[in-house]
Amino acid sequence: MGKTARRYETVKGAAQYAKTSHQTIRRWIHAGKINGYGTGTRFLRVDLNEIDALLAGQTVKAVA
Repeated sequence: MGKTARRYETVKGAAQYAKTSHQTIRRWIHAGKINGYGTGTRFLRVDLNEIDALLAGQTVKAVA
């Protein structure tokens, strides 16, 4: 069985998905609870699969 495809979303979109604020999403990234993926100098995306895992109480593996 293969890996689940990543579901990239903006910080704002991820906040709406998780029913929280964009500040909380940024706090989670800063705390290492989820990964932030830079797609340019001003673009940050998060993987909704990591949001799902965090909300389910699972640990998210950091990406180096």
